Amino acid sequence: MARRIVPASVHLIYYPLDIPFVIRKVVRQIQPDIFIPTETELWPNFLRICKRQGIKIVIINGRLSPRSFRQYYRTRFFWKQFLADIDEMGVISEIDGQRAGALGMAQTKIHVLGNAKYDGLAAMVSPVLREDIAHRLNIADTDRVFVAGSTHEGEEIIILDVYKQLLNLYPDFKLILIPRHIERGPEVIRLVKQYGFQDSLTMTEINQGLSRRNQRVLVVDVIGELFKIYSLATIVFCGGSLVRKGGQNILEPAAWGKVVLYGPSMEDFRDEKTLLEEAGAGITVTDSHDLFDRILALLRDPETLTRKGQIAGQVIAANRGASQRYASLIKEVLMSKNRIS
Repeated sequence: MARRIVPASVHLIYYPLDIPFVIRKVVRQIQPDIFIPTETELWPNFLRICKRQGIKIVIINGRLSPRSFRQYYRTRFFWKQFLADIDEMGVISEIDGQRAGALGMAQTKIHVLGNAKYDGLAAMVSPVLREDIAHRLNIADTDRVFVAGSTHEGEEIIILDVYKQLLNLYPDFKLILIPRHIERGPEVIRLVKQYGFQDSLTMTEINQGLSRRNQRVLVVDVIGELFKIYSLATIVFCGGSLVRKGGQNILEPAAWGKVVLYGPSMEDFRDEKTLLEEAGAGITVTDSHDLFDRILALLRDPETLTRKGQIAGQVIAANRGASQRYASLIKEVLMSKNRIS
């Protein structure tokens, strides 16, 4: 994925194992000025060795979900010493800042700067991307498409049950299933066929040259396609939420101007959930019956579906600017390092 995104001239390596002699070798070869972990990836040996080598450490887009916070908090006596090695920490929200402080991070080092993902998502939305994926999947503008993204075990059954009911009312509906973990692809394909959808295919088959014709169900068993596929959706469901997994990123479909449905387990995306629901563009469903009823209500009121989708896209665009704030924080830390050296 990195090779798709960054210029060919940029050297890419895997993140090293958190073993001291491995870290020392990597740091010695790269000789970085600054180490910038995203969200809250705390690797103790890497942090300790960077600090000893005089390498500045700045966390950006820092977030601590309730689950992560509970895990860290149980061993906060251990993490406090490593948090002291971090020069500055930019966090998404006030609650993330409070949690970092509770773990022992100095309040003077914590900065609430917002979610940089808004910038990335808003910048990536492009008619060219949509046209490309629509052409590859042979999806017309007039097609009705139900996209279920980042689904977990137990959710595909619910989606397929709902989809069967939708077909009774809208026989032309298409379904695109995108399991959260691509290694579950064969399992999901078997499930699709057990439900009677022999007219199904996979993204791997399309990438190998097979064209989608009249197949109703597509299982995406490769990485890197989810964001683009959301652009094709009439209806979107985000997984990891009807099972207790904490939810998945609901901002991606919202950036394309889509109303987003999800289950009650959204602990890892509370802020995003609140943002969309306050705008009327996010909908919590409790089970398969509720999901079907909500989808049906939206389909029967296309004007509301379109209007709420437009609001979702506007919400993402209106929250841009965090990336610039993080860039300013990094620049300030680098300038202070140069002044000291």
